[in-house]
Amino acid sequence: MKEVGVATPAAGYVAAWLAGLDLPTLINVCMAIYAIGLAVRTIYHGLIKARGWYSRWSANRYYRRGMRKIAKARERQRGAANPRVLQGLLAACVLIAGGIAAHEGRKFHAYQDTGGTWTICEGSTRNVHEGDTATPAQCNERKLQDMAYAARSIASCLRVELPPNQYAAYLDFEFNTGKFCGSSMERRANAGDQRGACQAIGLYMYVAGKDCRLASSNCAGIVKRRKAEIALCWPDFGNVESGAMTA
Repeated sequence: MKEVGVATPAAGYVAAWLAGLDLPTLINVCMAIYAIGLAVRTIYHGLIKARGWYSRWSANRYYRRGMRKIAKARERQRGAANPRVLQGLLAACVLIAGGIAAHEGRKFHAYQDTGGTWTICEGSTRNVHEGDTATPAQCNERKLQDMAYAARSIASCLRVELPPNQYAAYLDFEFNTGKFCGSSMERRANAGDQRGACQAIGLYMYVAGKDCRLASSNCAGIVKRRKAEIALCWPDFGNVESGAMTA
């Protein structure tokens, strides 16, 4: 009876082939195998890192998208301004007109303020570019437009009616910073804490990350202005003279 041969395993063929190689060739083969293994390992770990980076990027993308949706929802909610609040704010513009002129001064050539924003006339920053100039009549028009813009901005988020002096204080703050909506003042005022809202004005003593209460920051005018707004907003905190802002 004829015996059936047993197939030689693949490892046996490889061993036999390696055994037939001379030493330099064998070394080169081993180095090639090591290089291939190292490349595979590098690619594998690279794919793992890429997967992690993509996951973080994707999560951040969805987070940013969610925040944009929230912001748009808030803007839609703010769009329905209380007409009586807006009317009160517009009427209060006359209370800050003189204070704005005193704090801002008037310049007919565009300049960069402490925060690096291009400014012209009496602190006007909307649509201002390097090299812009303005006439006195244009500055008057800008001032009226900026005060009306500030009033509409506040009315988009302020839900309660307030005394004229508090409207005026928040108008001056908005005219100067553009940050009333979303501030501690807005939250406290809408919650009915008028005193706390006026007091919160004192939290905003910074320009471009610098604490203006420090002499080295060279922005002491901001401190003076915030104190004047607090005094106007809640007379018990400071001096108010004839309804106009005083330091």
